[in-house]
Amino acid sequence: MSVTRIRLRDFRRYQQATFDFEPGTVFVEGENNAGKTSLFLAIEYALFGNAGSGLGPHELMRPGAKGVGVELHFTGRDARLYRLQRVHLRPPKSRTRVVGHFTLWVCDDAEEAERYLLSSDFEDLETDLALAVKQALGVTRRGWDLAMHLRQGQIPQVLHGAPELDRVLGVSASVFVEEELRSMALEQEKASAELPALQATLARIEAERVELQERAERLTAEARTQTEADDGASTRAAQITEALRGLRAAGVAADALQAAERRLASALEAHTAAAEALAASGERDDLQQAVRTTEQRLTTLAAARSTHQEHAAEHAATLRQLAREQGDLEGQLKRQREIGALDVCDRCGQPIAEGVRDQIPQLEAALAEHALRVAETEQAKAAAQEQLTALAEGHAEARLALADAERALTAHDQTEATAQRAHRALDEARATLDDARAAARDHLQEADDDTLLASLRRSLAEQRDQLVAEQGALRAAETHAAEQRRRLQREVAEVERAQARLAKESADVSARCSALQTGAARATKLRVLAKAFKQVQEDLREQATRDLATRTHAIHTHLTGDDRELRSVDVDPKRYVVHVTPRDIGRRVPAAHAQGGGHRLLLGLATRLALAEHLGPVPFVLLDEPTYGLDAARRAALLKRISSLRVAEQLLLITHHDLGDAERVVRVVRDGDLSHPQGAP
Repeated sequence: MSVTRIRLRDFRRYQQATFDFEPGTVFVEGENNAGKTSLFLAIEYALFGNAGSGLGPHELMRPGAKGVGVELHFTGRDARLYRLQRVHLRPPKSRTRVVGHFTLWVCDDAEEAERYLLSSDFEDLETDLALAVKQALGVTRRGWDLAMHLRQGQIPQVLHGAPELDRVLGVSASVFVEEELRSMALEQEKASAELPALQATLARIEAERVELQERAERLTAEARTQTEADDGASTRAAQITEALRGLRAAGVAADALQAAERRLASALEAHTAAAEALAASGERDDLQQAVRTTEQRLTTLAAARSTHQEHAAEHAATLRQLAREQGDLEGQLKRQREIGALDVCDRCGQPIAEGVRDQIPQLEAALAEHALRVAETEQAKAAAQEQLTALAEGHAEARLALADAERALTAHDQTEATAQRAHRALDEARATLDDARAAARDHLQEADDDTLLASLRRSLAEQRDQLVAEQGALRAAETHAAEQRRRLQREVAEVERAQARLAKESADVSARCSALQTGAARATKLRVLAKAFKQVQEDLREQATRDLATRTHAIHTHLTGDDRELRSVDVDPKRYVVHVTPRDIGRRVPAAHAQGGGHRLLLGLATRLALAEHLGPVPFVLLDEPTYGLDAARRAALLKRISSLRVAEQLLLITHHDLGDAERVVRVVRDGDLSHPQGAP
């Protein structure tokens, strides 16, 4: 487990530099202010992101550079190979802000390809890297400061005591637990002081709950009484409703009786009018006889009219025949006259005979006789026409008379039917009135027929007024009862809310009391546990300081080469102050006051190396000028004895003295403002 390579870029005095290291003891040699300590700071920066006492990226960056970076190759205590890169860069146009990046590779074997383990580019956190570094090194940052990186001039300080050793030796955990247990016990004991007040509160709550329960019972009884009253009022309201419904039936009967009386009066009036109309229309037999007489007259007139129409037709035919004959005679006469005026025939040219002319008087006489016949016939036709006209007028009058007679008969029949309907309606009205009176008497017995309707109306009005008044009183009582119910509901709700509040408060206080009682019992147990952890602390410190003192004495003896100087080494288990018992003094004294500077350095170095062994195995130890303040002889001897130690697989030791031909030496040289390994450009 060791550091194998470290590469620097713009780190303090280094612009670009690479250092390779081997296992075992490696000396880093160079002049003062050459940059040797910067190598240890670079290792610390790579592992933790800062170095020394508050040296951050700004302080570690080479002046004028835009960033700082370190790449560290090392073997962890798990024997795996790690490569850790850490850089901090200034963003453009920024003077104070830096942005950090890290990447950690790992491989299980030197022949295998390495793989990413963590990277800020993959959004891994600094806490993840710190955990990985702790697992690889086997110690925390505080263990690093106390046992792995022994800084120049700070080695003897461990002799004065280091309370922070509690954490690296595992005592802090028990101290923390003991303090937490005592604190928890104290809190529980303080809280338990509330128990009497809480118990008094519980008693008050119980009294209030009893009072509320009594009030709830009173309200329940009042609500029960109110419910019974409401039930009685509801029953009476139903009875009133039923009575009003019965009155409505009586009112319907009264309305039916009044309607029946009106219907009877109307039927009587209609019946009287129909009887009078029927009497005024006459006897039906007379009306039927008038119809038959008129029908016979129409028949006679129709027969006479038919006969005269035949005579008129005959006269007309005779006149047409006479007209034809007259035409023939007039034609013959005209011809004979024309022929008689001629001497010869205009057709045949023969002489006209005397006999032809003699026929003209005969024709004229026949024509005159014929004219007489026409006149006689026309007179007969005119007489027949006059008779037909008289017959037509008589027939029309007879038809009108027949229509009047038929209408009179129809009117008589209709009047008779109306009279019959009026009679039936009268009978029905009387029956309806009887039924209505019977129905009315179901509601009112003692009354005659004439005063039944008025008595029933009056009784209905009185009963309705009484029921309506009682119904109004019930409604007012119902309104008051509703207000009472709402009041009871409000009060019940208030009681229930108060009971719920008290129940919750009681549960909370009871739970609090139970918790405090449990806490009081727990405080007693915590006190016992705290004492136990106190004993664990003392046991851990005793064991750790005893082992640390024994190994410190052994390493000190090895480093000095003389086991006669100190009889024993002790470490105070309370403050970790180192005490020694020199042989020349013979008593136990603080090492920081009884020893000289060189002795304190050797004893402090031995203590820190013993601490590294106790915390180990650690991969490496960094010793910065462990021979500071020693003379040449002691310095050379110490360096050789340190090389022979097996505290860790690798010791990186800084010195500014020439080591001659020592093996595994890394020399650092300074060239102006820059530093680099010897032999590198």
